[in-house]
Amino acid sequence: MEQIKAGRIPVFRTYSGGKAQEILRIFNALTQVPVVAEGATASITEAYLRNGVNLKYVDSTTKEAKELIRSRECVCLTSSGQGLASLRNSSTAVATGWALGRHLEGVDAAFPLSGHADFRQLVEYVGRARPKEVLTVHGFKEEFAGYLRKKLGIRARPIPPLSQKPLREYL
Repeated sequence: MEQIKAGRIPVFRTYSGGKAQEILRIFNALTQVPVVAEGATASITEAYLRNGVNLKYVDSTTKEAKELIRSRECVCLTSSGQGLASLRNSSTAVATGWALGRHLEGVDAAFPLSGHADFRQLVEYVGRARPKEVLTVHGFKEEFAGYLRKKLGIRARPIPPLSQKPLREYL
């Protein structure tokens, strides 16, 4: 809110699906500040609304959004480096797990908000879900599959790399 009081518009650059809606939900829950969403962020948020998730935002293409931006009494969400991200009198913020304990270049503020679960949270989720099988796909996929087999007794295996030809073989 300090940025708004100083006449600057906080612009969050974030992934258009998932994290943008988490930031939107946080602003909706903790403030009365209107949130303007741009492009793919607005489109994906509409899908959330159609599926019963109550999020309040203003599409950047509307007259209302233009008035809010002119008044500088809003927060903006964008996934691109253009449009809202290039507003004058704005401050740029990101929300990423990479913000924890690091200084990120090119932004005025960074908030530690990870887009995924950590190891403990993944194990807890699998334990609660009790799936018949878990396919691991990213990071330490072999080790995680082994841990699930050994500690939880759940059939788990990593998804092997795709066996496809590189594009250069078709040229």
